Amino acid sequence: MSRVLPTVIAVLGLLDGLIHLSLVFLFRRPGVPISPFSYGSGRFIANFLAYAVLVIAFLAVQNRGLVAARLVDVLLILLPLATLLAWVSFGLNSGNFPNPFGFLGYLSKLIEIVLIVLAGTHLMELGRRAPLEAAAARR
Repeated sequence: MSRVLPTVIAVLGLLDGLIHLSLVFLFRRPGVPISPFSYGSGRFIANFLAYAVLVIAFLAVQNRGLVAARLVDVLLILLPLATLLAWVSFGLNSGNFPNPFGFLGYLSKLIEIVLIVLAGTHLMELGRRAPLEAAAARR
């Protein structure tokens, strides 16, 4: 399995999480304290925390059992997919798509699409590795 793929997946996951976390600070009104439990800030903070936890789990299970690695890969597909669908849903309901600062929203969506593809590729590579490990374990 390529050593570059897990690194790229981890970097993209953290980058997308950091983009969402930055929105908490970029959209803050001057003089208004940040409330992590408000709807706007809370969802961006939760998105960052979800990415951070998944990236740590992804790196932790790289050389462990296939079941855990597959589960984390599936979660790394579902989180950006859910984020992407929430963005589209919000855009359809509001009549315009949020695109903070001209490029940040679209950059985040591009990262999420690439992350879905790369995590799916990693998941397929794990599937190819499973029969080889099973055969080696039988010996």
